[in-house]
Amino acid sequence: MAEGVLGLVKKSIEVGELQSFKINGSCSVDMLQFADVTLIVGESNWKHVWALRAVLLAFELVSGLGINYHKSKLIGINSNHHFLEAVSQFFSCKLEDSNFYFLGIPIGYNPRKNATWNPLLSKLKNRLDGWTNRFLNLGGRITLLKSVLSSLAIFTLSFYKIPRMVA
Repeated sequence: MAEGVLGLVKKSIEVGELQSFKINGSCSVDMLQFADVTLIVGESNWKHVWALRAVLLAFELVSGLGINYHKSKLIGINSNHHFLEAVSQFFSCKLEDSNFYFLGIPIGYNPRKNATWNPLLSKLKNRLDGWTNRFLNLGGRITLLKSVLSSLAIFTLSFYKIPRMVA
């Protein structure tokens, strides 16, 4: 199903209804997907809003699936707040702050600030706290640390350099 949405977005870009977001003029982003999470990136103007609405309606008609707009979120970066409120009412979705988490990665937060890393550190601490009263040898401790770190932190660390104070 994810391929269907991607195909509709690409076709809409091809005909000029939607525009992908250009990064340094060499790379463009229009949509990010992982499992059932989809992030569609675009300009904040009414032409794009109507084009996106048409893409989503076409997807619903073709696939027979419905999009749960009440679970969907609109995130505006450097956009007029009144425009974003109008668009969130148009789609019947929630308006989200420009700082958010996508697949556990903090987006919009400053990765150089220690506060950005607090949610990850608390997850690590909670995971390790369950093992404090267990008697583990050095090999067991290393295995535990590797499993906790690889499952929680490696993904975030592949995007951001960890500050020395956090490490």
